[in-house]
Amino acid sequence: MTVADDKGPPASSKRDAEAAAGRIGDDVLRAKENISDAATTARDDIAVNLRRLSADVTSLTDTVAGLAKTVAAQVGEAAISIRIISTGSTEGRPNVG
Repeated sequence: MTVADDKGPPASSKRDAEAAAGRIGDDVLRAKENISDAATTARDDIAVNLRRLSADVTSLTDTVAGLAKTVAAQVGEAAISIRIISTGSTEGRPNVG
């Protein structure tokens, strides 16, 4: 192929350039839409994960609070038992029965 072979009618080259520019524009637009869709999906996924994390933290907080309450009750019972053993008195111990 020679340089002379590349030369066609000027109108044909202009049409080819315009067609190529149109295809490039379409590709750029499609790429922008794909990026936008991916960003939206990522944002939605993050929102879902944050809601799950928030629910997990709330549940963990409730669990720790319940555990602290149980430990406090057991420590109280242990203190009463120690006092009974050391003093021989049941005074202050709740009546069970």
